[in-house]
Amino acid sequence: MPDRTWDSLARVTRVCLRVAEVALVLSALAIILSTFFVTVLQVRGTGNGFEKDDVLVAAHHVDFTRGDTVAFFHGNRILVRSAIAISGDEVDVLDNGHLAVNGVESPAALTPEDLARSEVSFPSTVPEGGVLVVIGQGDTSALHQVVGEDFVGRVVLQVWPVGRLGRV
Repeated sequence: MPDRTWDSLARVTRVCLRVAEVALVLSALAIILSTFFVTVLQVRGTGNGFEKDDVLVAAHHVDFTRGDTVAFFHGNRILVRSAIAISGDEVDVLDNGHLAVNGVESPAALTPEDLARSEVSFPSTVPEGGVLVVIGQGDTSALHQVVGEDFVGRVVLQVWPVGRLGRV
C-alpha cells in the first residue's frame, strides 16, 4: 500500500510541475506580446463609440489611415481618438470652423476658442509618422498632433464586453 501512495504523490507532483511549466510559458508569451506587438486598454470614459470598462487591443507598429481609431499618451493618460489627418496631409480651417484635410471639408468643426487651445497652427502639414486628432472634455475641444513615442498603437479589436467582440 505505501508504494501506491508514493506513486500517487509522484503523479500529482508531475501534474503540478507540468501546470506550472505551462503557466510560465504562457506568462512569458503574454509579456513578449504586450511588449512588442499589442497593448490591452480598458476604457475609463465614453466616446468614439466606446463605453466605460470596454476592453480594447491596440496593435503597435502599424500604419494609420484617416478615420482609424488610435491610442496615444496625452500627459499621464492614454486616450483613444479617431485620426482626422495622417502623415503628409495638409490641414486648414475653413471660414465655417470646419477643418479641411487636403482641400476636402471634414465634419470636424472647432470654435475659435477651440482653435486657440490647439497645439497646431494653420495651415499645417501633419509631420511624417504623425496623426492629427481632436481631444476634448465636455464642450471644449482642441487639435493635438500625435507623433513618435506618444503612440500606443492603432485600436484593432474590442474584446469586452463579449457581446461587442470584434474588429474596430
